Amino acid sequence: MFSPTELQEILRQGAFLREATTQIDILQVSSKPVNGSPKVFWEPRLDDSGIRPYLKNEPFIDPTLRIFFIPGDTDASRALTANYVRISLDVLEELCTCFEISPLFIGGMLHPSRWAKLGQASFVHEEHERGPLTIECFGQFRTGLSTGPIYVWLSYAVKSGSSTYIIFGCPEHVKLDILRRAQENPSQVALAPFTIHACIASQDYHGWKFTLESLRGQLLHWENIRGTGIPLQSINQTPDATEKLYRLSRSFHIMLGDLNDFDERLTFFIELGAKCKSLTPPHFNLVDTAMENMLYTQSRNRICRRWAENYSARTTIMINLRFSIGAQVDSRTNLEIANLTSKIARDAQRDSSSMITIAAVTMVFLPGTFISVGSSTLVPLPPSLQGIRSGKGMMVRLPNMPAGHFLLSYITDTVPGCI
Repeated sequence: MFSPTELQEILRQGAFLREATTQIDILQVSSKPVNGSPKVFWEPRLDDSGIRPYLKNEPFIDPTLRIFFIPGDTDASRALTANYVRISLDVLEELCTCFEISPLFIGGMLHPSRWAKLGQASFVHEEHERGPLTIECFGQFRTGLSTGPIYVWLSYAVKSGSSTYIIFGCPEHVKLDILRRAQENPSQVALAPFTIHACIASQDYHGWKFTLESLRGQLLHWENIRGTGIPLQSINQTPDATEKLYRLSRSFHIMLGDLNDFDERLTFFIELGAKCKSLTPPHFNLVDTAMENMLYTQSRNRICRRWAENYSARTTIMINLRFSIGAQVDSRTNLEIANLTSKIARDAQRDSSSMITIAAVTMVFLPGTFISVGSSTLVPLPPSLQGIRSGKGMMVRLPNMPAGHFLLSYITDTVPGCI
């Protein structure tokens, strides 16, 4: 029990509740109907005036099972650090005071964290002479990646065997499953402790199983084991392949975290059931049914978790394969570039050899050409020199210089220049 000041402080932080209208669904089940009243009583969407009689144990004098379903606003545009509960502040305060709801549960429900989960806890309220009076416990469930949390609070009266539940954010299909079970076997649902927890846990597992099957289908598409005939190299050619594989791997990792939380949650309630059974009232013998259901759900959840680990590792392999294929393609491209570069180098070397040959031939004939051009240049001659005109040029021969001597002089001047 907490003081009114503490309650007001917790509720004050959820100022948005003042604008909310109450919409609460009530399920009451009695193992011993009074005055011909039905065993199962279902009343949906009660407002402020409609909910208050149920806080005074009406229309049942002492219902064996009583569940308050409080819906929440799951609008994705809302802040991630607050749950928008469809209940007025006055009714919520009255509900907390009437059933002595733990402030830890109310605070976690109104101001959740996406990474720091509510966790689970249990408290045994007892008196020195009368022994244990009530068992209070709460926890958080989740049925998939795209669904919000389900907050469950239970107060169990040890002597009378009556249970009071506060369930926030319960999906419609889970709510209908609980209602169906209560209508089919009201006595077992009402008297067996933790039956509602076992029902929610079963729906929780089915939600994660469906999520795993959906993610598995995406993984098989990338692994190409459905006989489509698409080669693995096509992964590298698919637009946004890395981003899609990353999102798939991210989903598997988030799911593994939630499955581990789910396993811890089931272990907690199974151990709590064993603890409650030791309190010796006869009706606690019925706890075995709920615990057996939870043990079976835990077994299936662990199988689901192992396969999620397997698929997560295979997704990582696919990401590494994509980078490996990309590296091979880049390596093949670099090898082709290296071959082309080598070919260009050989062609350049061949061209260089030809240029050397041309340059060598040019160097051989260049001195002779220079001397020849210099010797054939027209120079103004004095009148005393005689010349022989030949074509457009004039070959000048000095007086008394034989032609053989001129040719010998040309060779002796040219050969040293070529060497």
